[in-house]
Amino acid sequence: GGAGTGAGRDAAPVSVRDRLTGRSADEQRHVLLELVRAQIALVLGFATADGIEPEGSLVDAGFDSLTAVELRNRLGAATGLRLPPTLVFDRPTPTALAAHLGEELAVAPGGADEQAASGGAGRHERTGPADEGLSVLFREACKAGKVDQGYELLRSAAALRPTFASPEDFGEGLRAVRLASGPGSPSLICFSSFAALAGVHGYARLAADFRGVSDVWALSVPGFLAGERLPETWETLVEVQVQAVLERIGDGPLVLAGSSGGGLLAHAAAARLEELGAPPAGVVLMDTFPATEDSPLLKFQAELVSGMFDREHFASLDSARLTAMSWYFDRFAGWTPKPLSVPTLLLRASEPIIAAGPDGPYQPHEWQTPWDTAHTVVDVPGNHFTMMEAWAGTTARAVQEWIEKHV
Repeated sequence: GGAGTGAGRDAAPVSVRDRLTGRSADEQRHVLLELVRAQIALVLGFATADGIEPEGSLVDAGFDSLTAVELRNRLGAATGLRLPPTLVFDRPTPTALAAHLGEELAVAPGGADEQAASGGAGRHERTGPADEGLSVLFREACKAGKVDQGYELLRSAAALRPTFASPEDFGEGLRAVRLASGPGSPSLICFSSFAALAGVHGYARLAADFRGVSDVWALSVPGFLAGERLPETWETLVEVQVQAVLERIGDGPLVLAGSSGGGLLAHAAAARLEELGAPPAGVVLMDTFPATEDSPLLKFQAELVSGMFDREHFASLDSARLTAMSWYFDRFAGWTPKPLSVPTLLLRASEPIIAAGPDGPYQPHEWQTPWDTAHTVVDVPGNHFTMMEAWAGTTARAVQEWIEKHV
């Protein structure tokens, strides 16, 4: 059907529910699939949905982190569900996406219309008074310049969350999400950071430059969605992620990569894989800072928090995300990377997050990461955030050039 067959820009949440009521399961699936295809066509700028294949890859169709969020927002508005920012990457085809919406609408207490009236909290991202209260208190603390006290609040709340002690205890394991496909080797596996807004969507722009070149996968970090448990130690997390690398992606050569804190996870996983006799082909650290008390990044905590709040359109800064962030900060505090035998690239931002402090302009040694064990260091355009956003293309090409020369 054409773009007119689904809910348009101003569809009321109740209309989708009404259209599903009284229909057979097959008819419901068809209604939701047409809705999904119509919204995809709108987001990607197609005149009709005729060219949107039900089993076609959304990533291959051209979705990146921005268009993925736009589709999430449109589907949320049409259904009344609160949907995660990683929706497009978790459900990689229109059929899978429609099936997910069907599941969510079926389990929604009182239906989509009642959910919308109560704030649209779906199964994946529930919010409530306590949740909002924690988020508000943290924001207010940061605005008042009390960032340390804000993190203390998050730590106390994080300590109340359930944990897991081993991959077996964790359950079904992490699932790698494919962000790009191509015939080349090696594949790139990107580890999500553990900042509050982090997720596999953070690598979508980088992955766009690998489409048709080689596969790019992304691994999430558990604990950022309501109901998810946190690992007891950083070693527990590494074991779960290494298992995902070994089990879910096959035996071809792999380069492990991570932006910011994700680089710590990529490095730790690489060290563990070396111990297991299955080393990766290389490691890429993208503006990753050591987890030490003298890390230059600590000078810019206020700017980092501000940058996080500025990017909240990617995901809601709810209690699950905020407490998970503080939990991982504590687990990795003082973490020392083991030396790696595989080639290691450090990509550094060429601009500081903020140009000047109270004593004048910052010098490079005051803000650039001092990762001593990297074999190759390359400065790329952008700052800590924008090198993965507006400048993601040049960051991707720097990775590709290094792989061609050194891996």
